[in-house]
Amino acid sequence: MVTTQQKTSTIKALFMGQTDLRTGLWFPIKKMTWKYINGEYLDCVTRFTVGAQKLQSMYPNDPYLITFGSLERVRVARNLSSCSFANRMPVNRPVEPQMLEVLGLDPNSPVDPVEYVSRSGGYRHGDNNDLFPEVRADENGNYNFYFRPVSSYQFASLTKPDLNSVVKGDRVRAIIGESKTKLQCQSEIIGSTPGYINELIKQYQDALEITIEKVNRNVPVEYQFLCKARLDNLKGKPFSEMEYQPIIAR
Repeated sequence: MVTTQQKTSTIKALFMGQTDLRTGLWFPIKKMTWKYINGEYLDCVTRFTVGAQKLQSMYPNDPYLITFGSLERVRVARNLSSCSFANRMPVNRPVEPQMLEVLGLDPNSPVDPVEYVSRSGGYRHGDNNDLFPEVRADENGNYNFYFRPVSSYQFASLTKPDLNSVVKGDRVRAIIGESKTKLQCQSEIIGSTPGYINELIKQYQDALEITIEKVNRNVPVEYQFLCKARLDNLKGKPFSEMEYQPIIAR
């Protein structure tokens, strides 16, 4: 059983996104909710979303593209150890303290698996899925998302003198392309956006403020930066669109 510190979780749910490798399009395909009681995530319920239906509808001749069962299927787990996303979470394995520090988490506190994957992305080698959080607005009315730039290695160079001066709070510019959105800090590309951040940028544009939250030195390039995306709740509510809503069984 996974027990975290007894605190009020800012994360309401976890989504899974999937990138269609044939088109490069990204879809939210699953949503997991839970009861957060005394530091434990209990009664974890996972449902496919309308986004999964949209992705499946693109390939009528491949009915098992997303699942071998029905998209209306609901999975219920007692806790995180047996939930749908358990193989992407640190629920049955230790986490290196350095990895917690890289993600801006306290290495001296118990690991919160939900908070961990909401920042790490829950990626697994060789697949095209990712995890991302639905969060509550903070006391200032802002929705805050913490993430690592992806595909950073594609933009890595042997010398990056400009990046040596990057500090927490530096603004990050989004450069929207046909297939992906690149992130630029100062004069260097530091990576691309995860799928959900890309969708937020397209929807809210400059209202979504992206900054450097943490700079990590002497680590692999894909862990060099932790970014923060902030959206004022007066500008909108993330993931309220139909694609993110669970499928209701007929």
